[in-house]
Amino acid sequence: MSKILIADTAIEGFDIILDKLTNNQWVKDIPVFGWGVRSLSIYRSIQDYYFAQKLELFLTSIDSLSGADLAKVRDFSKTEDAAKVSDKLLQVISSITDFEKSELLAALFIAYSTGRLDSREFMRSVDIINYTFIDDLSNYLALLQVSSCSYLELEDMGISTLINTSLLSADSVDVVQLSLSGREDEVHIVKYSQTQFGYKFRQACSFGRRIRATT
Repeated sequence: MSKILIADTAIEGFDIILDKLTNNQWVKDIPVFGWGVRSLSIYRSIQDYYFAQKLELFLTSIDSLSGADLAKVRDFSKTEDAAKVSDKLLQVISSITDFEKSELLAALFIAYSTGRLDSREFMRSVDIINYTFIDDLSNYLALLQVSSCSYLELEDMGISTLINTSLLSADSVDVVQLSLSGREDEVHIVKYSQTQFGYKFRQACSFGRRIRATT
């Protein structure tokens, strides 16, 4: 399907964003980001315009750091995983439809660059951001804990779709204990709790957001 060209009224805004991206230090330091920005200078479509906005929001979120925190994040460009991680980020930023996800990706990237997540955990987190509804993610991150909740309870919380991710898992059922306590009617009710990875994901998002807010 051919790309829809940008309306004349949006061209000026596109050029402003493109100019900011071209001069961004991350774009200069990381080849994959540089390639993405150069491709934007060739095409002028609605898709490219929105991609440029999302990429600019992601990079601006990182650039809001200062001092030692920014130095740690900048050290990422020198690591052996830089190309692989950057390529993954560029693909996801291109495919997401919610601008809020760009900020979440930035928060996770900050946590990863400062050692709160390893490479595997970060990649998994990026996939979750990509494939999960933003409202469900926001609801999940706003909760203090998720423990032994039924599907209906998860629905009430607005996070029932997360049972298909590694953020939640089904609890093991102790049939004997339920029977001894007179709760046989609960044997067939599946309960869900936050996984260890889910906890790290929440902590990483919280850390990245907090660091940005205090700099």
